[in-house]
Amino acid sequence: MSAESIAQKWQDQLLRSDPIDHDSAESAVRAAYLLAGMAEPRRFLWCTSPMEAAWAVLVLVAKTEGYNHAVFEDIDRSKSGKEKIARARASVAGQLGIGEDEVEGYFGLPFFRAEGSNPVSKLLAQQSIDAWMARAEAGDNFIAIHQRGPFKPLHDLESALLYEAYRFRDGAQRPAIIREAMAKAGGKHIEILGGRSAYHRLYGNLAYSEIAVHEALAGDGKFQPTELQQAMWVAFEVCGMWWPCEEGVVFAERPVAVELDRDEPAMRWADGFGFGEINGRLAAESAPPAKPQPGGADSRDASVLEVALRGSAASRIAELRKVGQLPLLDRYVAGEHGTVWAELNALGEAVRGKAHAADALAVAYETMDRVLQNVRLLAERLKQMGYRFVEPGSAGGLFRLGKARAHKPHVPPTSDAGDRVVELENTVGGRIPLSLRAFFELVGEVNFNGDHEMLAPKGSGIAPDPLMVLGIEDSIACIESDDEDDEPKPLDLAPDALHKANVSGGDPYSIMLPAPFADAPLEGEPHGVSFVEYLRIAILGWGGFPGWEEADGPMPPDLARLREGLIPF
Repeated sequence: MSAESIAQKWQDQLLRSDPIDHDSAESAVRAAYLLAGMAEPRRFLWCTSPMEAAWAVLVLVAKTEGYNHAVFEDIDRSKSGKEKIARARASVAGQLGIGEDEVEGYFGLPFFRAEGSNPVSKLLAQQSIDAWMARAEAGDNFIAIHQRGPFKPLHDLESALLYEAYRFRDGAQRPAIIREAMAKAGGKHIEILGGRSAYHRLYGNLAYSEIAVHEALAGDGKFQPTELQQAMWVAFEVCGMWWPCEEGVVFAERPVAVELDRDEPAMRWADGFGFGEINGRLAAESAPPAKPQPGGADSRDASVLEVALRGSAASRIAELRKVGQLPLLDRYVAGEHGTVWAELNALGEAVRGKAHAADALAVAYETMDRVLQNVRLLAERLKQMGYRFVEPGSAGGLFRLGKARAHKPHVPPTSDAGDRVVELENTVGGRIPLSLRAFFELVGEVNFNGDHEMLAPKGSGIAPDPLMVLGIEDSIACIESDDEDDEPKPLDLAPDALHKANVSGGDPYSIMLPAPFADAPLEGEPHGVSFVEYLRIAILGWGGFPGWEEADGPMPPDLARLREGLIPF
């Protein structure tokens, strides 16, 4: 079988709509568990779509893993979230034939959990490394294909080119399209849970493309797969999306309809979840809200946004209450954090109009006040843990070279931060998001880059991606240094994870300006989320070190201590 045929076979896997043979899928997964040295999963749950499966995973492992626990609690704070969780729990209990009080933890710990290791992924990685290193010792010429996260196997030049060709083929990106649809229908939390399926967590971050490379090399006699690797190939071929846990596996059925006559495919599952158009009709039962377009009737800034507010968040919000009622702020304070921000984002530029401006800015201030309290708490805890706030590459940094360059983990804003925001907007020639305005005015600047034997260990292969957001002065300098006349302009807020670790990496984390909205996407950041959601993941989910999400091995115990008692936002 040619390499091209193998590549096409695995890309077609992502677009199949034929029914899954449940017995074959369960048998294949059992075989993989056994070859990884684990007990067989005793329980299986089949869901109609990836959306249903993500909700099932949420309630099954609700409080068994740090990030999932934070997601669960955030969703559970709103009335609508409670109702969705209750429906998901009742559905899972009914399908498994257990009581609703037995659902949580019924499948044991998930393999994407933050504490401990993923036994399948860990063994697969070690077997691959052993195979490649054996070839190196035999005299082959190797180059490294650098990937974010734990150390990956080395490939020779021919293998590297093959890998890159498969990795960036359109077909390798199909699960990302499914996840985007999940985000539109169920929110970013559900999208992230969708991304924690076996496809992303067992064989590699682009499993089908990596399997295609290995199978092609094996066919040419250049790679000898282990029994576990071959078992995983079978599992990926007979299954759709699946989520492995210690004692059970959640499966999602394939779509019932797929259309490919367009730049991106359209898919529909039996429960109505889907995206795109099938036979000229929307695949989903209801279309997601249209992305707000600029220039709406209420898109002009309300006068309240032109006033330079001073002092604490509480005093600023008190001034905004004089304008009128702040129902979104009241709901936010009551716990509807994600829902309120989703509604603000859906307004587009209209968020700056008279009807919404005061409420939106108040929510932004309340959010960033909570971020500020968490940043201060984390900075103090890190100091107590012996964390050294130095730039990587300096003495005492990750690579211990040259003279130490210490920095403060948190630099509060100056009293004229509001005026500097106006200067930034004048330089850009347009508005910045309300979320970023509130960050500059209340939080200032954050830089958790540094050196620590557990959180930022030297030579571990982990890029911990410490929380970092540049302040208003650096932001103005960034825009002024951009001599391009084109819009939008990137406002760089932090280096990527690898550059933070003094390793050549990718593009910085940035926001494209102008962005006259409540919040805006943080470009370059691997989660593909907005600025507020990034802060939520980085702080609440990972104690300021979100790069540890990519680790297969045990988590530093200090991470759990950092997350204790943080204020949700």
